[in-house]
Amino acid sequence: MHLYFDLDGTLFETKPVVVAAARVFLEQLGRPYPGDDAILSQVGRPMPQFMQGILNAPTVSGGEIALFDALERAEVRKSGRLFSGTEGVLQKLHEEGHTLFLLSNGQMEYIELVLQTTGIRSLFQDVYTAGASPSKAYKLREVLPVNTPALFVGDTIDDLQAARQNNIPHIAALFGYGGAAAYDSASHKAYSPQDILTIVRRLCADLHCL
Repeated sequence: MHLYFDLDGTLFETKPVVVAAARVFLEQLGRPYPGDDAILSQVGRPMPQFMQGILNAPTVSGGEIALFDALERAEVRKSGRLFSGTEGVLQKLHEEGHTLFLLSNGQMEYIELVLQTTGIRSLFQDVYTAGASPSKAYKLREVLPVNTPALFVGDTIDDLQAARQNNIPHIAALFGYGGAAAYDSASHKAYSPQDILTIVRRLCADLHCL
């Protein structure tokens, strides 16, 4: 089975990184910090929309994006980590014959940095960004194989919609940052990374995919 994973809030425990970067960023701009929940509610969006969200502004400058990007990457290098148990789950899925892909709204340089820093890059056959696409659903449609079972794992409403619009199963990562809109209507719910492995095994058995 082809397994497509979101990154932030699904594999990568983004909160410590993005909160630390946002605090420094807003302090340098002389802006008030709106609280962790307000920052985390923007996680998973393409960078321009993410920046508009944390600044509560209709537009952002290239300099502001570059500053936040530099701060965030520094935090990834310093303290970036996966959710507990994630690497083992990915390794088992890989060993069991599944083909792993990553599809994120993040910038490719950020995605690669996270994967290299956390040591899981080699487990993924390909890595995609939807940052320049009309939507994550659109990008997923471009890369989905024909006549091959596939599913999407993610924590946001974008991930849920990407799977539904491409008629593939979706596993909601409830330990992420997506909130009720992404979770309440999900058919498959993972309360921990280990649950992802359990659900994939069950779905694969039903589909006779291996």
